[in-house]
Amino acid sequence: MTKNELLTQLANFLETYKDCNYIFHKEFIKELVNIATSVSYQDVFLSQLVTILRNVREYKHRIYTIDSHEHLKWKNTSLYSLHMQSKNYNVRLLISFDDDKNPLFLSAFYERSGERKPDMKLIRQPQMLVEMKC
Repeated sequence: MTKNELLTQLANFLETYKDCNYIFHKEFIKELVNIATSVSYQDVFLSQLVTILRNVREYKHRIYTIDSHEHLKWKNTSLYSLHMQSKNYNVRLLISFDDDKNPLFLSAFYERSGERKPDMKLIRQPQMLVEMKC
C-alpha cells in the first residue's frame, strides 16, 4: 500500500467515526499518522484500528473488559489504554469520554517493551480538548 493510499484510508476511517461523535485531538491524529506510516503490515494496523473504533462504540466505558485494554485513573479522570499489537509494533491509544459519553482520542504512542506506564505529563487533558464534533 502506498503512503497516499494509507493516508486516504486512515482519513476515511476517522471521518466515519467523527460522524459518530468521536472526538480526535489534532495531536492524536498526527501521532496516529506517524505510527501508521512507519509500521510494517499496514493492512493489519488499519484492521486493528477499525476493530478498536467499533469496540469503543459498542463497549464505551467497558472497553477495558476486552482484549488487553486497560482502565487507568489519573487526576480524577478515567483514561483507557487501548492496545494494538503485531509482531512488528506495540502501540497504545489513550482515550477518555466526555460527559455525553462520546469518546475522546487523546494520544497514540509506541509502547516500550516491558513498560506499560505511559508518561502522564504527555497526556492531553480531556477538559482542554477543543471539541471537533460535527
